[in-house]
Amino acid sequence: MHLIWENLIPNLILFWTGSFKDLDHEDEAYVISPAAWKDIGERTAACKSTIPSAFGAPVPNIATQRGQMTSEMYSNWTLFIAPLVLFNRFQQPVYYKHFIKLVNLLKMCLEFEISEEMLDQIDGGFKSWVEEYENRLYYRYQPHRLSACPLTLHALLHIAWGIRIAGPVWTYWAFPMERHCNALLPSIRSRRHPYASISAFVTAMAQLHQIRLKYNVHLELCLSPEVEKFSRNAFVSDSYPSYKLHQPRRLEVISLHLQDKFYAALATRFEKTKAVIQAIVDLNKPITQYGRITCLGGGDTIYVQMVDKYARYQNRRSEYVKRTFFGQAKRVLVLDLPTTPQLGLSSPSTVIYLVVEALKIRVENNLIYYSETGPIELVDLDTVQCLVGRVWDRNRWGIVDRSNVTIAQLD
Repeated sequence: MHLIWENLIPNLILFWTGSFKDLDHEDEAYVISPAAWKDIGERTAACKSTIPSAFGAPVPNIATQRGQMTSEMYSNWTLFIAPLVLFNRFQQPVYYKHFIKLVNLLKMCLEFEISEEMLDQIDGGFKSWVEEYENRLYYRYQPHRLSACPLTLHALLHIAWGIRIAGPVWTYWAFPMERHCNALLPSIRSRRHPYASISAFVTAMAQLHQIRLKYNVHLELCLSPEVEKFSRNAFVSDSYPSYKLHQPRRLEVISLHLQDKFYAALATRFEKTKAVIQAIVDLNKPITQYGRITCLGGGDTIYVQMVDKYARYQNRRSEYVKRTFFGQAKRVLVLDLPTTPQLGLSSPSTVIYLVVEALKIRVENNLIYYSETGPIELVDLDTVQCLVGRVWDRNRWGIVDRSNVTIAQLD
């Protein structure tokens, strides 16, 4: 945590802004122009409303408010925002490629499980990254630039070794402890006996937590009014236990266009013709709709569907493959179906579909962009995989994705 987010990344930013220590940065290809850096800061600050809070603390304007940056903010900026806003900003592409190589190595270090093969990649990757840093880009083996090589740069060579002997970095980094310490600060009520105050607070919170667990009263003992209100109005269907639906909730008749798509989706689901579905299901009556959704496993915007590989060939046998799609969730439709033998339903059932505005994505330099949206689609809630964010940069949106979707899954 301190090695990367509080040393390496801030030092690189000092290089890019021409202010690292007392070095002469004039005419250096790693320096980003003040106008470009100002734009990067504005694009970063604007991400507060387009990157979900589940990703971490929002990042302020990195050009004018860097003093407010925390380790978590540096992490979020480096892993999610910087690859998009730094693209084509350097005078020479080699500096951007060098940075992206670092981002990829950091993402590997943050994996929950790391294999021996990955460890070898991390080890060799950092050696190569440091060698390029010293040999070609920042130090260049010039004695007067020796200050470009702080001790933290050499420490990168020991990351793989540390993971080998202590496990993935998330098992021992400082984030949980520092957050716990921040939670303890308000409990100090006595300057004379601060530790007694902390001890009483920790004991009370532990007792409360054990009561929640033993009697399953998490909601009843919730101390946050906002969280309590948010949770009490949520809905979880037995048919979709991995998702929670939230207000706004309303009953409304859907448009004829959506009805047509809903009938087609149900026909595919139950392997019946559209005419059979229309004779059984009445969509002209109000349908329960929700405005927000939480994926209890982590998100609500990327969805994966099985698509026919040979859909363009009318007489060819269908062969279905998985394909990843990106879309903007608009609302959720909940349809309660009674016992219907014609559809193979021996008991009442619930189907939930997400109304999605598809995105016309394109891949550039292994980054995913879109500038246009596609048609409205209905997708089964079970196809939802995870939450993504977006960054507006130079007249297009860049997708911020934590799910490690490969480019092959998008083709």
